[in-house]
Amino acid sequence: MPNERIQRQIDKLLDGAEDAAGQGEWSTVRNLVQRVLVLDQENEDAAALLAAAERGLAGSQNVASSPEPPAGPDFAPEPAPTQKPARVQPTSFVNGRYTVIRFLGEGGKKIVYLCKDTLLNREVAFALIKLEG
Repeated sequence: MPNERIQRQIDKLLDGAEDAAGQGEWSTVRNLVQRVLVLDQENEDAAALLAAAERGLAGSQNVASSPEPPAGPDFAPEPAPTQKPARVQPTSFVNGRYTVIRFLGEGGKKIVYLCKDTLLNREVAFALIKLEG
């Protein structure tokens, strides 16, 4: 059984993993629960979430690599969308420490938000690396 300080860290990581699982962000879930398992190898919650993340990641790879249906009257492909779908703006980062105020902009590799650091009570820019091209 980990000490109280380590257990608090484990709880924070598991909370983040549960939030990511709710969003279907399986790679984030896997990363967070692997950190939990470094702190507590026998954590059953982390092991269960890791198994779910592996299934979620395997399922997304199977969907992405599935062959295209044959073209024809019954299997006509849908036309490609003409514009990107709207990005869902997050409300916070790091388990609520940084509250998103507004979207600032994006460049070739990053997306930047203006956030409020609730611990230090000041505004900060929070940059995220883009995952899609």
